[in-house]
Amino acid sequence: MKSKFCSTLLISFFILNIGAQNKSGKAVYHVKRDTEVSAGGMFISKEMDELIYEMSNADYEVLFSNNIISFKREKPIVSKNTRININFADLEVTGSDILFSNLKSKNFIHKKLFNGSKLYLIEDDLPKIEWKIHNVEKEIDGYKCKKATATLKTNEYFLKDTKVIAWFVENKTIVFPSKYFGLNGTIVELTTNDFNYKLKSLEFGDEIEIVSPKEGVSISQKAFKKVFDNNK
Repeated sequence: MKSKFCSTLLISFFILNIGAQNKSGKAVYHVKRDTEVSAGGMFISKEMDELIYEMSNADYEVLFSNNIISFKREKPIVSKNTRININFADLEVTGSDILFSNLKSKNFIHKKLFNGSKLYLIEDDLPKIEWKIHNVEKEIDGYKCKKATATLKTNEYFLKDTKVIAWFVENKTIVFPSKYFGLNGTIVELTTNDFNYKLKSLEFGDEIEIVSPKEGVSISQKAFKKVFDNNK
């Protein structure tokens, strides 16, 4: 695999603003959970408390090349108390998950360890998000961003009605965290009812190979939602 990235955010920022068409690169988002995590009445041990904090505050890596995007945690979580994942992770991309998105076919593969024991490959279409672009701009870390909002209804992708606010740079470099697909550009910051995603760095480089996950039980998003609901 070839990978030679520019090392400065300043270069990335300049390329973005001249409407670059770079097709390969790496971004890092810091993901923070803004709401408290419940352990379902369980006793919170020190290890579990540290695990909750780790899962609530972490950096996630986005690789993008030729209409393929992968999204995963930079440093994997190591813990014996993996059952807590079911109460925390919901349907989001957390923990050891890997999300592989194909922008051309508009589908995804979500590799997810569920309930600490079974590995799934959730394969389905990317969620259709009806974004509303506002005539509002804001500068974030030197990026001149546009505002977009969406209301996501409860379905197989989202456990509850969710309001989303995104600030993005309109350009030809499509980069987004998790499954928040559909904006024409790079998302710099995104907030939901529970999570905040903030772009930490963006680098461009040579074409890279992004390999889709293979190991796991293949299942649709709708079928996995039923599995999730039956194990609450």
